[in-house]
Amino acid sequence: NHPKLDILMIDKCGIGQNNDVMSAIVPALHSLIKVTLRGNYIGSHGATLISNCLAKNPGIEHLDLDDNLLNDDDTIMLAKSLKSNTKLKKLSLAGNAFTTLGIAALGAAILNTTRGINLNAVYDSNHTCCIDAGVASHIGVINSFDDPIPNRKLKIMSAIIFTNITCLDGAPTEIMPRVLLLLQGKGFTNSKHNCLNAVFLFMREWSMPLLYTSRIGLELRRSERIRKNTIAHYMGK
Repeated sequence: NHPKLDILMIDKCGIGQNNDVMSAIVPALHSLIKVTLRGNYIGSHGATLISNCLAKNPGIEHLDLDDNLLNDDDTIMLAKSLKSNTKLKKLSLAGNAFTTLGIAALGAAILNTTRGINLNAVYDSNHTCCIDAGVASHIGVINSFDDPIPNRKLKIMSAIIFTNITCLDGAPTEIMPRVLLLLQGKGFTNSKHNCLNAVFLFMREWSMPLLYTSRIGLELRRSERIRKNTIAHYMGK
């Protein structure tokens, strides 16, 4: 609880091999802003201590655990702790021993997709923490904005596009213009190219028969019948 200490850097000191030292250092996550613990042979014991601390939503904003010994089970524990954490902005885990299983757990945690993709779950997910899991992972683009609002928008749009919009099954067709408006990138991107790609992907997978089962679809079919009857009437004359 040092009144002026905000940053703590302890790199390549082997503290992960000493349980007593780890138990003394981890509580500092409550009062510090940035902690770097690179290359310290931190394994399952350290991961358990850190996960339990992060789950209590301490004040730490940047935590660097690069080049340690964290495996898939350790990463899964860390992922679970992020569900209740709203203050951690950057978690760096590059150079550890976890595989794609651990990366998937981290991605599911910040998207809240552990039980499948649901827009309500994505909306309620962690929109604050950006995770660097190394060069083999692309989850670093998630929550890459400093503001949680555009992070949330981007994740919701990504969920719609990359699930072939099945998460919109049963939704009223009347909301589709609003969805398309959001896909144009308002609030989270300025790239016209990316916006056009997003709209194209969305429209390509859109189940067009939905139009004809909605109130709007019924009106369209009614108008078409009236048009055809009118043409037939005058052609008959």
